[in-house]
Amino acid sequence: MNSGKTYALLTAVGVYEDVKIKPLSCAEKDLGRMTQALTEGLKIEEDNIRILGDDRTVLLHSFARSISEFADLVREEDTFIYYFSGHGRENSLCFTDGSVTLESIVRYIDALPAGRKLVILDCCYAGQAGVPERTDWSVEGSLAVFAGKGIAVMASSAADHVSWTDEKTGCSLYTEIVADAFISRRRIRRGRLSLTDVNEEIRLLMELWNHRHPAKAQQPIYRENLIGTIWFDVAEYHPYVPQKIFFETDSYIVHDVKPLHTASQKRLAVFVILKDPDDSLVTTVTKQIVPQVRFADVYASASDEARFRGKAADVIFCYFGHEEADLIRSNHFAYTIWTQDDKLKETHYRPNRNAEIVEDIYVFWNTSYEIVKRLQETTQTQDEIAGDYETLSNLLIRHAETLIKDLEEADNGVISMQTVLTANRNWISEVRQLFFKLTSAEVPPLAIHDRAEAILDMAGWVVDMALFLDKTDAAAFDEIRWEFSNAISRYQTALERLK
Repeated sequence: MNSGKTYALLTAVGVYEDVKIKPLSCAEKDLGRMTQALTEGLKIEEDNIRILGDDRTVLLHSFARSISEFADLVREEDTFIYYFSGHGRENSLCFTDGSVTLESIVRYIDALPAGRKLVILDCCYAGQAGVPERTDWSVEGSLAVFAGKGIAVMASSAADHVSWTDEKTGCSLYTEIVADAFISRRRIRRGRLSLTDVNEEIRLLMELWNHRHPAKAQQPIYRENLIGTIWFDVAEYHPYVPQKIFFETDSYIVHDVKPLHTASQKRLAVFVILKDPDDSLVTTVTKQIVPQVRFADVYASASDEARFRGKAADVIFCYFGHEEADLIRSNHFAYTIWTQDDKLKETHYRPNRNAEIVEDIYVFWNTSYEIVKRLQETTQTQDEIAGDYETLSNLLIRHAETLIKDLEEADNGVISMQTVLTANRNWISEVRQLFFKLTSAEVPPLAIHDRAEAILDMAGWVVDMALFLDKTDAAAFDEIRWEFSNAISRYQTALERLK
């Protein structure tokens, strides 16, 4: 969860000194709708929200003073949101007594000490706003420092398009859609909402509006210079935590017990370190373990617990290693199966030349155990292996971010999907080569095993992007759009875990 706070400055301008600028009546409703979206949707405390324009008037000096106050308030671990509703023209935002260029506003907000900045612009020609080029992240940089940091701009319309009012609500159309996306619960994952998923929701809602109102179609714009995305903690999340089981005897250690339940069967996987050098003891050890774990309440979810709590296991699998590294790396010299009745034996006791049934226990011997063990031996130091993983993962992240930003511009209607595909043909082969190098790297020592697994998880989603890109053309891209969006979202989730 984010350790910092989220602050917001909301401005809505409806009254102008320049008589050539038409007054706007939606300012008050826009402020109310956006305040609701931030407090109910993003769970921002009301005390952290500053509002300008509740009388539809926002003077330049009031805006400048408010921004300066936030510059003294926010810290690097915080998130800052700026929202503007009003007229836009000539690459500028119109305030009551004058205008300010989009570039100067974005750059000033980008310079705030907050690590994460979001600018939301609901005005005509808002899509002229860009984001500063990211120059402070290198391949050698630390994800803990850079991931999720930077600035994003959400704009209501393309650079040469106007923005509309929703006549039913009296709010600006884009404000209404953004508020719906912030408040929607359907994209929350583990109590968190990502800005990427918010913008995907906005895109879909705007597509629906455009289909129903072709004469008032809008093209929302999204640009960012983030590594990853911005996350908001929006709901209490209490993950289901399985019971941990560990016990030791003179001849073996039960290192862990995990659930393998199906809809109708309670099944457990027991991971065992055999301390005795006599491998033939696996049958005896299995028979000793079964009564000790058969009623174990180990589940993957609350629904599984409700279904099986207090019931005896139908099937128990025991996976044997000689040391902890064997279990962590899934290199088991043998596994055994115990079932409670003969019918289940027919299902699980399958004939195999490497298997035998000993004292009514099915035993499978892994003949590749020693070969895999030797392949897992390393010639590099832990620091050298860790360095290889970090370098390759950061290169994959850089490739992923390059493609994601190209796709954003395609969604913005600035470049064509064909341009994205043509520009990234080499990208596909480069990602594959990097992934091959990563999966061919030496096996990481146990001290960095979890981080290496997190890197591989992240890298897998980048490779999925390459696979999707390679199997499509511009005309057919919409057919795999959901798959691609899901891969990007999963990549960003994996990146956050890696950070």
